[in-house]
Amino acid sequence: MMIDIHKKQYKGTALKTMALLFIISINNLQAQITKAVVGINGLTCSACSFATEKSIRQLNFVDSVDMDLVNNIATVYFSKTIKVNLDDVSKKVYDAGFSVRSLEAFFYFNQVSVTPHFCFEYANDFYNFFEVKETQLLNGEVKLKLIAKKYMTKREYKLWKSKIDATPLCHQTSKTYFVTL
Repeated sequence: MMIDIHKKQYKGTALKTMALLFIISINNLQAQITKAVVGINGLTCSACSFATEKSIRQLNFVDSVDMDLVNNIATVYFSKTIKVNLDDVSKKVYDAGFSVRSLEAFFYFNQVSVTPHFCFEYANDFYNFFEVKETQLLNGEVKLKLIAKKYMTKREYKLWKSKIDATPLCHQTSKTYFVTL
């Protein structure tokens, strides 16, 4: 009889644990990165474009890459099952011999209310909204501009640097990206 009671308690505990994990997973799925558009300086020919595309395609979380030589951009589509590392995308552009002039990440949001300095976590990285004037509801695919020295021109970064330095980080030990709508 005692064994049956413990089994019932175990089943109840297991169900509670599963429910808790389900709730946590839903909260962590408030945003999903779908693609990035990378502005690339220095692309002048199809060989340059191909070398950059080949470099980016080496990343295991990249599904496909569309290069636009006319506008000097790469649209990078990501796997839904592997963690995306935007720093690695940027590094691959530099590894190919070019520089990044802009990086815009597209996230899929599900009814997320964003306020000034709102932070969210995606795959153990934190994203800190910057320059959001009022509360906004994000739903569907939303473009976020990344703000950092390695994702923009020196001139543009100079305009942002003092604001970034004055903004507290979302998390002290994890990677924090500054983004704006």
